[in-house]
Amino acid sequence: MNGRSSVGKFEESRKRLSDLVERFEELKQDGGRGDFGPAPEDLRLENVGTKISTHFLLFIPVFFSVLLFVLLLGKHYSQQFFCILWLSFLPVAVMSFAGLLKGSLEGAVTVPLEIAAAEMGEKKVVFQVTTTAATSALLAVVESVLLHAPKYLSGRFRIDVVLKEGGEGEEEEGVKKLRELESSGKINLLLLPANISLVALPQKLPMKVSWTRSRLKHYAVLKRREKGENTADTFVCHLSAETLVGEDTVLAIKEFVLASNGEGKLAAEAVLTFPYAGNLLTFFCDALRTANNLSARGGAGAGGFTAPFHGAGLVVRSDVEEEIGWWGVESSAMFASEFIKKYGRKKSGFLRGRVYVKSAKKTRELLEQRRRWFVRTVYELKGYERRMRLEIFVKLLSWFISPFAHPLVLLAGVGLLRLFAGETLLSGVVPSTLLSPFVAFCFAVLIFCYFVGVLENLKVSPRGQGKERIRELVKIFGLSPVLICVATLVESFSVIYALFKPEEILE
Repeated sequence: MNGRSSVGKFEESRKRLSDLVERFEELKQDGGRGDFGPAPEDLRLENVGTKISTHFLLFIPVFFSVLLFVLLLGKHYSQQFFCILWLSFLPVAVMSFAGLLKGSLEGAVTVPLEIAAAEMGEKKVVFQVTTTAATSALLAVVESVLLHAPKYLSGRFRIDVVLKEGGEGEEEEGVKKLRELESSGKINLLLLPANISLVALPQKLPMKVSWTRSRLKHYAVLKRREKGENTADTFVCHLSAETLVGEDTVLAIKEFVLASNGEGKLAAEAVLTFPYAGNLLTFFCDALRTANNLSARGGAGAGGFTAPFHGAGLVVRSDVEEEIGWWGVESSAMFASEFIKKYGRKKSGFLRGRVYVKSAKKTRELLEQRRRWFVRTVYELKGYERRMRLEIFVKLLSWFISPFAHPLVLLAGVGLLRLFAGETLLSGVVPSTLLSPFVAFCFAVLIFCYFVGVLENLKVSPRGQGKERIRELVKIFGLSPVLICVATLVESFSVIYALFKPEEILE
């Protein structure tokens, strides 16, 4: 990116931020709410999750449609070997479906309105944005916090932006804008000196692993220690340069903080949503992440952190974060594992609000993202807490098998074998009609998860409002057979990509 276009982007962000800064001053003078946005008593938030009736209306037709397809296909292609491959997904399908079902039994949830007017007392929230580059996306995250936090946290919050020194072009321009915000008292900018090493790295690494985020997070812990802020009254909300907060996020954090007295929970994570996407395919792929997160939330119940753990919108009490530390803990999943080992699962939970994450712009970026997750998770698997390790191992195994068990791949392979080797090669194998309902269940749960994620993301997407919502639903559900085939192929072949490129984990 050239310098001129970078400056243009930041000028645009600066104008938006200057308006927010003025309104932020009004908020401070008006008891934290000001004269914009809905008053607490008029607040209307989209519920998180879906009612059980909606789930059954979705799942039942999907299941019977898939079952019919499997039975018809079984007359020609249903082999024992195929069923064994497909049934390997049954444990994950059962866990996912049970989590979504349990969550929907509780009904869609949102934060009680009385939380909006409650006093924070001595408690405060630090929104910590940790990133390796000062980009325009980072300013958008700061903007989202400045827009929503003052209304409900009554001045009991701060924004810490944690960066490493250095950078040229866009990054250098971004740091200048951040310094302007710091000088006006809107953020606290922490720049990690390039010559400081704070994290004790393992002696031998099987691959190139980036530890930059660990160094930045630990640096922030040390700076808070200097101020005497690592106490039971300070809570840290971890954000990345792709994670925006909304009104429901701030209210959910406030509810969690106020409920954390005495025997309350010490850490929680928000529900992951993707309101914006570069294209329809990435939107559809990330819908599965939202569904997985809702399933984890429902399945965990009072049990706290579980797999998968994304870490976007992780809220943790600052003295607990200092106790665990980020020494050699690069990923949020590893931090969650260390938390469980030290405090147990029941001291963690889920916020009743969302964070809003930007999807990958291009399919290639999404493929690289999935490859990086797979490699890192395999690398860290041995260090996870025992139950978390088992959950992740089962899901990793299913992910590893997926490229070889994809129906399109198998059908194409069978077609080629029959074309070149004749019918006799695959004849005499007993059809697996009795197993067909279980195979259908595995595929139906996968399709169901995509649909649940799409519905949840459309709730908070500009494309999901009013008449536009109907058009989007018709388009997505109409194209769903193609989208599901392509999306699952992309997700599956990220494993193949990882096998050919396992030596490095990029930021």
